Amino acid sequence: MKGGHASAALERVRLSVVPPKDLTPAQVSTIRALFWAAFGDKPDEAMTEDDWRHALSGTHFLLELDAEIVTYASVAERKLEVGSRQLRTGYVEAVAVAVQVSSEADGAAGSRLKRSRECGRYLGERACARPAASAQMHGRQ
Repeated sequence: MKGGHASAALERVRLSVVPPKDLTPAQVSTIRALFWAAFGDKPDEAMTEDDWRHALSGTHFLLELDAEIVTYASVAERKLEVGSRQLRTGYVEAVAVAVQVSSEADGAAGSRLKRSRECGRYLGERACARPAASAQMHGRQ
């Protein structure tokens, strides 16, 4: 996208950072559907209830396109001890990207992977632009 097209597309996108336990019931329902659709129903790849419980832990990152949640990620905060120093850090607990977003270009598997990476990169860039999230994600206090 060039020029005005890129800014118009960004106007349709919103990133929200939601503290643990602050998701609304509607958001939880949408995110659950997103995970089950994203992971499919093959036994070795499908989402499980145990996976789901883990996916809801940590700080929530919601990427919306036209007011619809299309990407979700959770980052679990941890403390690492290095000698006598404690570092706040975090790791990505779970990520799901809406199938229609990840395959909208041409429906090919390669396009799905490309779109997933683009959404993940967007989430990472926006999270790192926020000082508190950046400190958590990069091990700084």
